[in-house]
This record gives sequence, C-alpha cells and structure tokens, in this order.
Amino acid sequence: MIKQVFNDTLRKINTERIIQIIPFLILFGILIEPKVYNIGLFSIIIVLIIERRKNKFEVYKVDVFSLLLIASFLLSSIGENQFSKREFFQFIKILLLLILSLRINVKNFKNKMKYFFLISTIYGVLRLLISPMVLTGDTIRRYAYLKYIMDSSIVSLVNYIYGTLLFLKGENIKDKILGVIISISSIGMIILSSVRASFLSFFIISLFIFFTEFKKQYKKIIVFLILFSIFLLFFKNIYINEYNKLFYRLKSIVEVEKKPANESNVVRLEVWRKTISEFNENKLKTYGYGNYRRISIKFIERDIILTHPHNEYITLLMEVGIFNLILWVLFKIYLFNLLYKIKDRMMSLFGMLILINLEIHNLFDLYIHRRGVYVYIFLLIGILLSESKER
Repeated sequence: MIKQVFNDTLRKINTERIIQIIPFLILFGILIEPKVYNIGLFSIIIVLIIERRKNKFEVYKVDVFSLLLIASFLLSSIGENQFSKREFFQFIKILLLLILSLRINVKNFKNKMKYFFLISTIYGVLRLLISPMVLTGDTIRRYAYLKYIMDSSIVSLVNYIYGTLLFLKGENIKDKILGVIISISSIGMIILSSVRASFLSFFIISLFIFFTEFKKQYKKIIVFLILFSIFLLFFKNIYINEYNKLFYRLKSIVEVEKKPANESNVVRLEVWRKTISEFNENKLKTYGYGNYRRISIKFIERDIILTHPHNEYITLLMEVGIFNLILWVLFKIYLFNLLYKIKDRMMSLFGMLILINLEIHNLFDLYIHRRGVYVYIFLLIGILLSESKER
C-alpha cells in the first residue's frame, strides 16, 4: 500500500526535470556555503533511489578504486590516538559524491553548463564587490566563492578555463560572447584573490590552451588577447593598488630570500625539507589521516610550525604513507585518462585542465582536508564522466 502511494506520487511529480538540475543546484550551493555538500550527498542518493526504478545498477572501475582508497587510508590510520575522524569522513564524502554523480545522466548538459557558469560568474563578481577585504601578510585580498581566498581563486580559474574554451570552441556567436564574459570576469577575480599558485596555474594553463589551439584558432586567440589587454587597462584604473601589487606578488613567486613578500616561500621549503627528512628516518611509519599538525611538533621548530606543510603530497606521505600516496596519485591519473577519453573535445579538455589546475595548487597548499574545492571539482568531473562509456 505504502509502496503504491509512493510510486503514484512520483508519477505526478516531474522527477525527470528535477533530476536534471539537481547536480547544478548542488554545485552552486557549494560555492555559496561549502557545507551544502552534505545536503548534496543526501539529494543525489534520493535521486538515484528514484532512478533505480528505471535503470540497472552498475559497478564502475571508479567505484572500486574509490572504495580501495577509503579502505587503505583507514587501515593506515587505525591505532592512532588522535586520528582525525572528522577529516577522514570528509574525504569519504568527496569520493562518494564523485561515484554517485557518475550515475546521474544529465541530458543536454553542455547547454546547462553554459548557463551554470554564467550565473556562477555573475554571482562571483557581485559577491566580490561586497566581500570584506582580507589582510594576509602584507597583501589585501578579496574572495568570491567558498568563504576562503585560496578556494575562491581555484574556482575562478575553473570558470576562466571554461569561458576561454567556450570562446575558442563555441558553436555560435552567443557562445563566444558568453565565453568572453565568463573568462574576462574570472581573470579579474583571480587578480583580486592575489594567490600566487593561481597566477602560476593561470600562466601554465593559458600557454597550454593557446599553444594547442593556435593553428586552428589563431584569429580568436588574437582577439582574446586584445580584449584581455583592454580589460587590464580598465582594471588598472579601478583597482590601482591591486594592479601594482600584482607584479609584486608575481615577482615573489620565485624568490627564496627571506623578505615580507616571500617569507612563506622560505618557510615552505624548510618545512618540506624537514618533513621529508623525518619520513626518510621512518619510511614505514604512518601517523593517521589529518594528523600532520600533531606529529610535526616533534621535528619542526615552534616558530615556523604550520597546520600542514602547504603541499598535499608531502602531507599524505607523512599521514598515510608512501603506498597510499602512490595509490592516490594513480587514482588521479586514472581520472585524467577517463577525462581524456571523453568524445566531446571541449568537455574533455575542460575536465583535464580543471584537474591540472587543482594539482598545481596542491603543490603549494593543502585542499583535501578542507573539502570545499575538492567536492566542487570532483562533482564537476563526475558530471563530465556521466556522459562517458568508460568509468
């Protein structure tokens, strides 16, 4: 009786239309409030329960790989008195959202993505205008997404990648206009965030896009560079202080002499050196996921102590060991390979570049423990891979 009422209710509701927009509502919600990923996880589970009436449940390689990672990370952490269960459950949720989003078939998702990125860019610009200025070190910064400067900058770069590819590979003039708006607006958000890893990522990704597309799209690339130059002149007149700071921050990326502008460079190098040295003395020892801060007190001076060494790979090397670090890297390579095999060239390139963007940032900071950016990017990857036969 109850089952019959449930099925009759579902028939009256246009579940198909709701299902199609849920992934994008979750993505947008995460940009506003990172904790939305809990609601998102619950929503996708409900959607899949509804969809299971029509579709057969399949097990993909991504599922097996993800569950293997969870089990292996857990085994390496068992027995640690201060093993961070909260951060480990966040890690589980990141992978669960990925493997669940693979199963939602979003129809006509390319068009839906255009409007999602346009709306999220407009939100980011408006949010940036009213967001408080944050002083970190000697640099004033602003953020548009995820309530954190570094995370916001990565999301802005994701928007930039999508907008630039839409401009170069769009099917009509409307696509090109949308692409320019998204791309140029995102560049402004990246500059105002003033994150050096993002500047580096922007430079590498831009070179890659322009180099690989120059022969086929050289006219569009020239137009884009002209528009970019005009934007910089416009930006300079409005945000003169931020514009001047831009070159100051760019120069500090490669400096290792201890100065106020690049003191974090010196600290990072010292922490990396001491962490690797400690690992070399105890290669088989693991300290538990999310436990770096507690163990680092033993081998790093108190005046340079950090909550983490600002490098995902070095952090995981100490917390879960070399085997799990290799497993994690192989998992990302596998995702990259799946993205490469997507038939739609623009979506394939977009997926690969947002993963590269994340990994560039992972060399200089730690995002896996903070959940926001990883949830956002892995959910995007899941939506992209839902269109692929290989998962």
